[in-house]
Amino acid sequence: MDTRLWLAVAAALIVAGAVIGVRLDRAPDTAPRPIPAPTAGADEANAAAREAAVPSAFGTEDELCAEYQALAARQALDESKRTPAEETAARNTLLASQSPEVLASVALLSQDPAERMDAMTRAMATGRRDATVAWSAVLICDSAPADLQCPAQEWEDELLTLDKENSQVWIRVAASRYEQGDFVKALDALHRAAAAAETREYMVETVQMVERALDSAGGYSFPERSRLAFAVAAANLPAYAAYVSMCEKESEYDAEWAQACFEYGQRVERQAKTMTGGSIAQAIEIAALDALKSSEEAEAVAARKQEAERDRELQSSDPLAEKVILSNPRHFAAYLALIKEQGELAAGAQLRAEASRIAERCLPKPRG
Repeated sequence: MDTRLWLAVAAALIVAGAVIGVRLDRAPDTAPRPIPAPTAGADEANAAAREAAVPSAFGTEDELCAEYQALAARQALDESKRTPAEETAARNTLLASQSPEVLASVALLSQDPAERMDAMTRAMATGRRDATVAWSAVLICDSAPADLQCPAQEWEDELLTLDKENSQVWIRVAASRYEQGDFVKALDALHRAAAAAETREYMVETVQMVERALDSAGGYSFPERSRLAFAVAAANLPAYAAYVSMCEKESEYDAEWAQACFEYGQRVERQAKTMTGGSIAQAIEIAALDALKSSEEAEAVAARKQEAERDRELQSSDPLAEKVILSNPRHFAAYLALIKEQGELAAGAQLRAEASRIAERCLPKPRG
């Protein structure tokens, strides 16, 4: 598990945005039946009101300026090369840990299937009651080669015990049962996903877990480990394409599947905190609505999806915003807290506002 490889992966993912977008070709069809759409306008108005009520989640302007002035010096240090001995020491510290969080992070960081499996097995031995560790474990099983004999059912059962009201746990179970050919249990799990009380995608929890693990290893600056934590979370996503494919295929032949897929997508579009999660939910809605011959509703969802994609592009086009997140632990924690409370889109809007404040107040002005 080469630290330099980790950093190369992180840099590539940060530049690329590490976002999945699913586009479905659609042909208008006949007689749409009225199905209520999410109240996006009201949600946006409420988010705007909350944002206006909170001047800044990141700190005062003076604090931001002082931190920005120190950022260049810190970045110069971040770009310096660690010695092979320092890299080896950090790696050995992580591998020798008995902490379930650290071991789960090692599994997510590693590119070697056997090392991923070994680290996650050790993590689950003592950390199976930690929902983030259990979530990471089922993701590791989903991508593990068959010859490693990952205990997928055991770890999935543990996750269900810990987080049975989460739509993301149930949709993963549905896709797993579907892949095994048990369509009855897959549909039952899909109904549970559509009725789940909440949608938790574990992106924030994974970022926090990996950042803490890297901090415990020593030798990583805060910007370095936080950047890598975001990249690792982005590189270890659920098999979203399988969810869309399942709903697309079964909705075409079975109205019950189509309705369940639509209800799941609609619920998650309302509840998702990440832009990727919302985009996948919209893709599932479109597939279901096409099968239900509800072309107008499908077109409305597609329009919302396109608007969200434009917002995502805007969010990824501000390099100063990334510097705000990575400048210190307080900004990092504030941004993650905003995602959990208001969602990634609203958090990004506040982040860009902070970046604009820095640009206006703190950056050198050109001489006239």
